[in-house]
Amino acid sequence: MKFRGCSAFWTGSLVKLKNMKSFFGKITLFAVLLFLSSCANDNTTPTPPEEVTAATIAGTWKLVEWNNGEKLHESTYCYIEFNRRDKTFKMYMNINSMYAQCVSGDFFIDKDPRLGYIISGNYAFGNGDWNHEYIVTDFKSASSMSWVAKDDKNDVCKYVRCESVPQEIVDAARQPID
Repeated sequence: MKFRGCSAFWTGSLVKLKNMKSFFGKITLFAVLLFLSSCANDNTTPTPPEEVTAATIAGTWKLVEWNNGEKLHESTYCYIEFNRRDKTFKMYMNINSMYAQCVSGDFFIDKDPRLGYIISGNYAFGNGDWNHEYIVTDFKSASSMSWVAKDDKNDVCKYVRCESVPQEIVDAARQPID
């Protein structure tokens, strides 16, 4: 009889053990399914940034924010026209003057493996280089881009693409200053 009781004990324990294995197996399966379903949307491939070249940056851009998000005063402006063939620019502005100014020169675009695309330039007639080299971020060739000074992360400028420089600004920049 001892043997029977012992056998019954072991048989009952084995049934309980199988039930526990089944229970833990179901819990494990549920956890795996939950994990896989939560990661389903993570498989989307991120959109690579647009390439910044003389061709994609060519056209007219208007400065809308500077000094890390500060809007320009409504009477202040800065427009840049980039010419892709010659890699030249014309900048119409009144930021540092009460009069319209037009400055021109050459621009250069390099790709840094760590920082991305960097734009720099120099002014015509030996007037020197731009104050900074700029990392081009948030580049959307059809609409906008941001520039962050390579040596001053607080110097952030946002540009939007526009049709052209307003004719009255072009005319004012050509007028001799009395």
